[in-house]
Amino acid sequence: MIGHPEALTRITRAALIGGLLAIVAACSGSGTTPTTASVPTPTATATLALATPTAAAASATAATTSPGPVQPGTVVAWGQNTYGQTKVPAGLSGVTAIAGGYQHGLALKSDGTVVSWGDNSNGNTVPASLSRVSAIAGGGRFSLAIVPNP
Repeated sequence: MIGHPEALTRITRAALIGGLLAIVAACSGSGTTPTTASVPTPTATATLALATPTAAAASATAATTSPGPVQPGTVVAWGQNTYGQTKVPAGLSGVTAIAGGYQHGLALKSDGTVVSWGDNSNGNTVPASLSRVSAIAGGGRFSLAIVPNP
């Protein structure tokens, strides 16, 4: 569930597994066997630097489109943009969690409010009275939020 500490761990594991599968797939296609030279080695001395933000262009070939480098904490969306689902609202800040639904996106802000964008033909607009939200999820044509007891 988005908004919980365990979610980051699960996402990190999924990214690691996805990277390893990509290496194996690349080697399989070339007829070679993965070696220690073809697998990146993590180092404790890695230095991270801020990237320069760039504008992501909408593309009909969304599968090959990348948002480019962005500042930490920036919400970025890419892919098919038929209903504005990749047009993250300008000035969106203070985001602590994100979720994607069918043709819409959601962001949970640090003040407990939720922002949505994209297709609203199924009532995906956030109710004005919704506040104190602790977690969000995007569904097929609906969205969910957890509001803890006072």
